[in-house]
Amino acid sequence: MKKTRFILLLLVLIGLVFVTGCSEQQLPGDDTDDPDVVDCEKNPEHESCKDPGDDKDPDQNPDGDYPYSLGFTIYELQDSNGNLLNGYAVGDYKGTDTEVLVPAVWKDKPVIKIIDKTFENNDKITKVVIPSSVKLLGNNVFAKCKSLTEVEFAGVSELQVIPTNAFYECTSLKSFTVPASVIKIEKTAFYGCSSIRELAIPASVKAIGEGAFAAMTSLSKITLPFVGGGATDSTTADLFGFVFNTVYTEYTTPIDQKVSDKNTITYYIPTALKTVEILDGPIGLAYGAFSGLTNVEKLILPKSIERFGDNCFYGVKGLTDIYFRGEDYEWAKIAGKYTEGNVDTLDAVEVTFNYAE
Repeated sequence: MKKTRFILLLLVLIGLVFVTGCSEQQLPGDDTDDPDVVDCEKNPEHESCKDPGDDKDPDQNPDGDYPYSLGFTIYELQDSNGNLLNGYAVGDYKGTDTEVLVPAVWKDKPVIKIIDKTFENNDKITKVVIPSSVKLLGNNVFAKCKSLTEVEFAGVSELQVIPTNAFYECTSLKSFTVPASVIKIEKTAFYGCSSIRELAIPASVKAIGEGAFAAMTSLSKITLPFVGGGATDSTTADLFGFVFNTVYTEYTTPIDQKVSDKNTITYYIPTALKTVEILDGPIGLAYGAFSGLTNVEKLILPKSIERFGDNCFYGVKGLTDIYFRGEDYEWAKIAGKYTEGNVDTLDAVEVTFNYAE
């Protein structure tokens, strides 16, 4: 009996030793059966094999190396029915970069909008790069960014509107290239951009809001696709001063522009403004369009112009040269239609024909 018990105990001990040895010895290839261990050479796309820098979520990987600036809040975009759109918006920038690169993509969808006031009152940023995916900017998006000197539109921009107060009092902004995709510039968009010396508005723009270029006190040359605000029912929007200020600001000069035979409006344009160029397009200038100018010395006019409205140049002082892109005989046809209030001014200036810069 004792002998039988001894044999049974010995067999149990041998079994335990065998089981323990097997559990400690891992066979080649066993790691593929373990869900916590992955062969990254065979499964490079597995979550556990990804480089931490591939994770585009700043909350999960705050120290990652990103192709854009961190510090934005990401918003899902919806249509009027609450359906999600194929794109995101960014806003509420709280990052620390002085040169900010707006993300073009988030979670495999394009970033198509920068929302209202995203950078407003930020006094640190000096440059912002906006990707071609962005089609919409919100109102006041860069308002009072006092250190901002440069805005770059990367790639081929699809932006169509520069909104109200977009660059309001960006006093360090030295230049700005309006993308050729833009069709509208809204009111006071560049109000107080006092360091910009030249501004060219492309022919794509069909409407400019009141006071869009108000208080741009260093502006010495402006290129416009038309005089005033573009297509509108308002007679005041036909006047050159419409895109400037109706309230005095430092370094501006008052001009009294004719709205009718009995009424005028006083606008305040930059004293520094000496050259105005109108792009090829308009076939005529409206009533009182350039009336009252006192500091502009040089006008560049397109060959498309065929007539001047009454009092278009009424009371103009200081204008010495008109550079006409057409032939002398084309100008002669216009000269025959100087109409009321234009003869004295146009006969006194020197006209250069076939002008090309």
